[in-house]
Amino acid sequence: MKKLLIVVFFLSQTITYGQWIEQNSGTTENLNKVKFVSADTGYIVGNNGTMLKTIDGGNTWNPLNIGSYENLTSVCFLDNEIGFVSGAGFISKTDDGGITWETLNLNITPLSEIYFIDSSIGFIGTANTIYKTIDGGDNWDEVELMNVNEFNQIYEIEFITNTTGYALNGIGILKTVDGGQVWTQKIDDSHPDYNGANILTSFEIINEDIAHFGSPYYVGLYTTLD
Repeated sequence: MKKLLIVVFFLSQTITYGQWIEQNSGTTENLNKVKFVSADTGYIVGNNGTMLKTIDGGNTWNPLNIGSYENLTSVCFLDNEIGFVSGAGFISKTDDGGITWETLNLNITPLSEIYFIDSSIGFIGTANTIYKTIDGGDNWDEVELMNVNEFNQIYEIEFITNTTGYALNGIGILKTVDGGQVWTQKIDDSHPDYNGANILTSFEIINEDIAHFGSPYYVGLYTTLD
């Protein structure tokens, strides 16, 4: 059973304002997801087709044109060249670092998360559903979710190996150990609110033991060490 440590951040100049420096994105649109492929190169996607790229560690951001004004919900890059973005009902792919984009045929909506393990195997998350592709996004099949409550959006998907991955669906963590064919809800009996309070919106999986979860419900950070 996962044990969670709760760290609550209070507003104070001592622990808050000394740690972060605001960066100018150059846009007033809502920004929904950020991903870095290296210490220098990163991408941000947002509403109305907004996509930004940095090559200097986030000090400056330049807009990219993906050819759509849909709200962009997620971004995933495998390296400095190959990447994917998802919107309300589409996925676009680039092979040249975001200069040009190709829209993949898709009949799944709405999309909230996209994640690729490699150029062939990838996943998309929707309202309590995960789909998998093994041919680079040409075809998608729904995978099995076990013991998962209904009507919860899949916010994030992340793999730490080719077979072991995690997904976040708002009220908890889903885990797969077979490459994403079957996902099981992780339940924490010692923290019942964690299982049903819609408190989780973002996570970072470090390895099999260590992970961090963002929680606006508790205005803090959850960490698991086991």
